[in-house]
Amino acid sequence: EGTTLFLDGQERSTHLLGKAIPVDPGARRISVTAPGFLPFTQHINLLSQERRTLSIQLVPKLADGRAQTTPDREPDRATHPGSVPSRGSSLKPWVLLAEGTLSLGGLVLGVIEVSELAQSTRNRDRLLDEITSGNGNCLASSQMPHPACGRLADANANLDLLYTLSTVGFVSAGVGAAALVTTWIFWNDSAAATGAAKATANRALQAPIQVGVTRVPGGAVGGISGTF
Repeated sequence: EGTTLFLDGQERSTHLLGKAIPVDPGARRISVTAPGFLPFTQHINLLSQERRTLSIQLVPKLADGRAQTTPDREPDRATHPGSVPSRGSSLKPWVLLAEGTLSLGGLVLGVIEVSELAQSTRNRDRLLDEITSGNGNCLASSQMPHPACGRLADANANLDLLYTLSTVGFVSAGVGAAALVTTWIFWNDSAAATGAAKATANRALQAPIQVGVTRVPGGAVGGISGTF
C-alpha cells in the first residue's frame, strides 16, 4: 500500500511494476517509494533495442529514518533479443566484415581486370601492326577495309569494358577501406563499456552516423554518412 513508481521524475502507475515498460534509449532514472521504507533510486543507460531487468528491493527503515538492514542489491541484467540485436555488441562485427569483404573483393576485381587489360592492349597493338604493315586502314570512307578491322573494333570495345571494371574494382576497394576504418574508429563497442564508458558509447551510437544499402535500377548503392 502506498507504493509509488517514478520514471525520470514523473509518477507512473504501479501496475507497470513487473512488466515491460517501453522507453527511449539513453539515461533513465527509476525511483520507487513506499511508507516505512527507504526510497529506491537507480540510474541506467539504455542502448537502442536493449532490454534491462531491474531487481528492486525496498529496505525497511527505523523510527529515526535509518535502515534496519542493507541487503546486497542484485545487479540489473541486460538482455538483447535475438530478433533485434544490440548495435554495440552484435552489428559492428557484421558491418566490419561486410566492409572488409567489399574492400577485398574490389581489390581482387581491380587486379584481375588490370591484368586482363594489359593482355588485351597487347592484342590490340598486334592488330594495329597487322593492319598498318599491310598498308590497310579502317576508315569508314575506305572501299576495301582491312580484314582485321572487325577484330580491332571488338578489341577496342573490350578495352573500354576492362578499364571500366578495373576502375569500379579499385574505387570499391577504396570506399570499403575508408568505411572499415571509419566504423572501427567511430563505432564504439558498448558491450565492453561500463560506468562512464557506457554513457560515452551510448552517445556515440546516437550520433548521426548511418551505414546502409539502397536498391537502384540494375543493382544497389552502399554508403556511409555522418558528422565527425
